[in-house]
Amino acid sequence: ELGKDNDVVFAEIGGTVGDIESSQFYESIRQFKQKMGDDVLIIMVAPILWVCRSEAFQTKPLQNSVKELQRNGLQPDMLLCRVDREIPECVLDKISNLTNVPRENIFDSPDVSSIYEVPIEFYNRHLDDIIVDRFRLKRNVCKIHEYKKLIENSRNLSNPINLGIICKYDNLEAYVSLKEAVYHAKMALNVDVNIKWISAIDIEDENIDLKKENLDAIIVPGGFDSRGINGKIKAITYARENKIPFLGICLGLQCAVIEFARNVCLLKADSLEFDKNTENPVVNFVKGQENLKKFSGTMRLGSYKCELSENTIAYESYGKSLITERHRHRYEVNSSYEKIFKEFGLIVSGINPESGLIEIMELEKTIHPFFVGIQAHPEFKSKLLEPSALFKSLIQEAVRIRYGL
Repeated sequence: ELGKDNDVVFAEIGGTVGDIESSQFYESIRQFKQKMGDDVLIIMVAPILWVCRSEAFQTKPLQNSVKELQRNGLQPDMLLCRVDREIPECVLDKISNLTNVPRENIFDSPDVSSIYEVPIEFYNRHLDDIIVDRFRLKRNVCKIHEYKKLIENSRNLSNPINLGIICKYDNLEAYVSLKEAVYHAKMALNVDVNIKWISAIDIEDENIDLKKENLDAIIVPGGFDSRGINGKIKAITYARENKIPFLGICLGLQCAVIEFARNVCLLKADSLEFDKNTENPVVNFVKGQENLKKFSGTMRLGSYKCELSENTIAYESYGKSLITERHRHRYEVNSSYEKIFKEFGLIVSGINPESGLIEIMELEKTIHPFFVGIQAHPEFKSKLLEPSALFKSLIQEAVRIRYGL
């Protein structure tokens, strides 16, 4: 189905060969390969181990993985061998002899300092030539020189700043896309960003004093349930009162609204997610989800349009009036409070044109240089060569304030 509208489709089967949960996928690929023939290229990634004690490479785990794959009726067309050091050609020759994979289709895949260096390593090994030839694709000029220059510049970034990300989850893998969006923005701006992962729980318990963290910008990311919420709200208060550039994402926007309603508008406010009986539900359910008993598969997911108001930080960041961002949430800012928020300087700068849902809110620039919250997840669409507009603007403003640029 995907192939109808695309020239090439990548299908990744994660995990380790032999895992029982992957067996149905191996069979699917086997049947697909049988049907499509040379239009399918099976690439296997497996490690070659270096044993320090004997100072020798061990290829048995790789060999066994290939044999296990062959038992499922799949023969790899190409092997990418993960290594942490230079590997002799004779080892790759041995692997070819024992796995039935042509030697010219076996490549070392060395460890690099950044995942963005991986394409350059494969380009240097002409891996792309094999794929182009196999799929009979038209050869064009490979525009990798600008990409190479961008990666090389990453080693000489200037104007370092400290960015605090206020986490509620201990497993930082929950924030991988966020981390990459920061990386994309700092590369585009040639700015060295030091991320400080700060626990919302520690802020809540007063184990961390934000004043001592020397933060130039703060991001409060998304999440679910009430754990760590008071810590997030404390961090937002600190950012607002000290005029530190702030970006709230999904739950981060909702926490910013709760903080503003409580500390500026002086309302007894909360989200219905945290307090079903709150006097002022400034954050409530997305329309139609008020009476849900089961939550599985009911979130507002996917890409939605957002119409931006002119003369706002959001509009200046994106440089256009209509944008699309991806969403993942069940609660939203209650538009009934929009008027009172506006009276105190918190304005709506982005709405969904179809539903009227509030997408972006920000403090007027006369009150705060950069205080923005967005209901969507702009980090989801960020790319190295197309970084998120809000992440770029946040870091740019932090640099401007710190260095007076």
